[in-house]
This record gives sequence, C-alpha cells and structure tokens, in this order.
Amino acid sequence: MDPVKHREFTGESNELILDNLGFLFEQGAAVDLRLTLIDGVNDDDGYIQSITEWLRERRAEPRQITLLSYHNFGREKYAKLGRQCTQNYKKPDEQRLMQIKEYLANFGYLVSLN
Repeated sequence: MDPVKHREFTGESNELILDNLGFLFEQGAAVDLRLTLIDGVNDDDGYIQSITEWLRERRAEPRQITLLSYHNFGREKYAKLGRQCTQNYKKPDEQRLMQIKEYLANFGYLVSLN
C-alpha cells in the first residue's frame, strides 16, 4: 500500500484506487479483493501488514481476498513483437503464498489462492 513503491512499479499513484476502494466499503458493497503478489516487490511482511491495517482502520470486510501469483505470460508477446521485456519479476514460492494466506485468514478473512 506504499504509494512511493506503487508509483515506482506502475508509474501512477495508488491514491485514487484506495479512495475508491474505501468508498465501496463505506457504501456496503460486496468487495472481492484480488492481490497480485510479486516476489521481492509486494510479498514482504510489511506490505501484507499494511493491507490488514488499512482494512481494519476502515472496518472494511471484504467478501473474499484472492492472492494472485505474478506470472510472466507477457514475455512471449514481447518476443513476438521483437521487443525486449524489461520486467524480470518472479512469483512468490508456494510456501510464502501459504504464509500470507494463513496470516490474512487469522484476521477472519476468507482467502483463496489463484
């Protein structure tokens, strides 16, 4: 949820995303959170804790949290276009994903892996 890190990796602020998400929770919307996790980018304990802190501060109760492992399917598209792919990211290993799932589940969230 770090705005500096979000801008570094996406080129944009996450302020509007978080404002809109907060608005949905305030309105009582049934929200399914889908979190794409990238090894060494946003799968560390601090980042995961910041998610739970943000949710708890707002008394937000997502219907479900789905953890999505980063995938590099786009690399083939770059190759077909004759372009160099500069995104050399990896997905978190299964053990780490299970740790994150258990951590979030301990807060009472329904968590799935995809």
